[in-house]
Amino acid sequence: MAEVDGVGAGGEPKFLADANVERGIVELLRSMGFEVKWVADLGKSIEDEQVLRLAEEEARILITNDKDFGDFVFRQRREVCGLILFRVKGQDTSVKVELMKKLLEENKDKLKGRLIVVTRDRFRFTPIGG
Repeated sequence: MAEVDGVGAGGEPKFLADANVERGIVELLRSMGFEVKWVADLGKSIEDEQVLRLAEEEARILITNDKDFGDFVFRQRREVCGLILFRVKGQDTSVKVELMKKLLEENKDKLKGRLIVVTRDRFRFTPIGG
């Protein structure tokens, strides 16, 4: 039976990690028991449009470092379950992993239906869709 509304088994959010998302974030999600697909595991190059379509079709919250997805959601009004956009300068994966962990621990119930911009200093939540 297909899961809907970005919720997997046990009522937990489901995620789609873009290819540009660091392995450490994907491993964190999996270690916390979340259902996550990672585009890098799919074994082929996938365009942004295809990534977005996959997130839509499988009702997954998309995690990315690519701000173009914000344009898809707001300018093109694409339907997505949720979007987590990392805007953390530098390549320090451990910082991003800790931020993701904090986001999940403090705001897991606020992921659906929102664009969440993650910076070193804060999380910014913006409602998306209807």
